[in-house]
Amino acid sequence: MATMQLTPRVDPPAMREEIRAFHLTGKGLDDGLPLEGLEPAGMEAFEQSLALREAAWPMFVAPGAAARPFLEILEAILSAGEPPFPAARELVVEITAAFAAASAEAGVAPVSEVVGRALEILAARNATLPAASEQLERDLRRLPASLPDDGLLVPFSSKALAWLHAAAIAESHGATRKAFRESLKQCRDRLRELLALEDSNSAAARSPENLASSLGGGVGAFFNAAALSAALRRPVQASKPMGSVRRARCEQAISVLDDAWRQSHEEPAFWTFALPGTSENPFTGKAIEAADPCAAAITFVEEQLNQAVPVFRALRIAKLELADAYVAAVHSPILERFGWETADDEELRSLPPVVVQASAETLAGPGMASFARLLLSGKPIQVLTVRGPLGIDEVYGRAADFGNLALAYRDAFVLQSSLAASAHLLGGLAAMTRCLRPAVAVVAVPSANVAVFSDCALLADTRTFPLFGYDPERGDSWSSRMTVEPASFGTLTPAHAAALLPSLRHCFRLIPESAWDAEQMELNAYLTAYAKRPPLAVPYLLVADGKGGFARAILTRALVDLCRERARSWALLDQLATPEQKAVPVAAAPVAAEREVREEAARREGAALAIRRVVSILMEAR
Repeated sequence: MATMQLTPRVDPPAMREEIRAFHLTGKGLDDGLPLEGLEPAGMEAFEQSLALREAAWPMFVAPGAAARPFLEILEAILSAGEPPFPAARELVVEITAAFAAASAEAGVAPVSEVVGRALEILAARNATLPAASEQLERDLRRLPASLPDDGLLVPFSSKALAWLHAAAIAESHGATRKAFRESLKQCRDRLRELLALEDSNSAAARSPENLASSLGGGVGAFFNAAALSAALRRPVQASKPMGSVRRARCEQAISVLDDAWRQSHEEPAFWTFALPGTSENPFTGKAIEAADPCAAAITFVEEQLNQAVPVFRALRIAKLELADAYVAAVHSPILERFGWETADDEELRSLPPVVVQASAETLAGPGMASFARLLLSGKPIQVLTVRGPLGIDEVYGRAADFGNLALAYRDAFVLQSSLAASAHLLGGLAAMTRCLRPAVAVVAVPSANVAVFSDCALLADTRTFPLFGYDPERGDSWSSRMTVEPASFGTLTPAHAAALLPSLRHCFRLIPESAWDAEQMELNAYLTAYAKRPPLAVPYLLVADGKGGFARAILTRALVDLCRERARSWALLDQLATPEQKAVPVAAAPVAAEREVREEAARREGAALAIRRVVSILMEAR
């Protein structure tokens, strides 16, 4: 809790001017500067939700499978024990928290290296474990035997994104790449069999010399090879002999497929492009360092796709030849024009994905032009970039918004998510790794120094960092392509996030109750009244005073402007994701109803005419 410095003022008009000056300039009122972060009012629901959301960590990852919260694995294993351990949800969350603490100490590690330390932490935190604690310990120590040998626990940290993304790649591409390798091998081997069968049916293969050689030495003592050769020269019902052009085509296809099959076993699971010394390569990824990662990735993918075209072409030739369906006049021109753009989706997914890991500073600096070129390239390249907790650059409008920037290019897949929203992130990464177009993921992560879950969660919950997904494959309208996560806590603003961060305490000043007046307005009311021009008032945030009451914290204009800009940005994104409500034309009235309306109007007109005549007669009589 922040230490309050509330010095009473004896001159209210002077104090009022100082408050206005601080709001506009961010200077002055130094005796009201909070010594630490503040505790805004109205954060109770947010704080209550943290424990359950944080229980999604650590994550369990294994090659070939999607990442899963370790909590789900614990629940499944404990309930499937013999006998099943009667673990309440609260206890499973507590056990998960112990594994999270142990995993944070060990880093990314197998469960077998973490379980011992997790049990120590659990015992230290909960001295009164249930009566079945011995069974619980046995079940937890048997955990590693119930999980894949190459599985790992990934703690909540700034490096976790690379592991979750690698797991998504393994799930979406692993089986496809394996099936593609089998296809290469099968087509190669069957073409070889086709040529071997052709050779066995040739006249040279049926000569006495070749027959005697194939049957082994000394066999001539038992039968006449010349007689057998003459018998095999009888006409047989077989396919037409293979011409030299067709044979050369098959041999060329075999060579290409064989080279591709051998190379596929040497390729990594994915390629990563990053600045020197900054790449993360979980599982079997391979890093390539480059001064401009986006530009290097574009060049690499172009070469990768160009090298894959002959392989895709050879596969088509092999399948046509094996079906004896290749017609040179028809298929040769088509295959000559064949390019990677016409390849099947499964063929493109058989290639190792190319990933760019770049910081916001890299993309916003010299790499901006290459980043834009990547988004326009149409090539299947995935960009991972992260953002940390709310910082001073964002308050003063100096931070680039790469999620919205990528949206402007319309044809790129865009994911904006957070490690604190695990379900949204895992679903978005799964969709991202399946797409075959430029893709960008901007993910909120904790500080590299201290992994504080609440700092990361606040970004989305205060509308500072909207969570959304944009997939051009889903339709032609903005609303069909875009999904925006609703705000869980509608009254929280970026100022609430800033108040909790000691690094942004200079954006606030605590004022004594004697300085409160009608010119001051609570922040949410101020933002509601803020139309084209700001209200003639000084906004404040209600914060705990450390004595069971509340104090007012005045905000700078820069922080208020950030709150307004973020609220408007969220509203615009939400409008894009909301289907357009088109005006429904009023249906024409049925003929019978329309006739009834006309008849009623005629009756009223006739009645009015009759009344006027009666009035006229009466007037004449008078």
